[in-house]
Amino acid sequence: MIFHRDQVVNKWLIAETLYPEIDEPQRALHNVYNLVYRLKKTLAEYDLSISVQTINNGYSLHLDDACACDYHDWLDAKDKPFPQTDLATRLYVDKDYTWY
Repeated sequence: MIFHRDQVVNKWLIAETLYPEIDEPQRALHNVYNLVYRLKKTLAEYDLSISVQTINNGYSLHLDDACACDYHDWLDAKDKPFPQTDLATRLYVDKDYTWY
């Protein structure tokens, strides 16, 4: 959700991404609900300036100004070491899992 800054990420996309081995879609969706519940609870417990919002059929994660994200800083930078179009081919290329 951090990757999709302040955008709604569909709950089914999260379920497919995090739980591809689960054959029952409802069970995977239940895991997503549980994950989001625990995430919200942990963020509140540590009083972090991050909020998770439930919007329609998905979730959106918002970082307040007090919370920095290197990826967002890079996106916002005017001078980048390489074009944004090269992002997918340069980051995480040595990983054996898919990044969205």
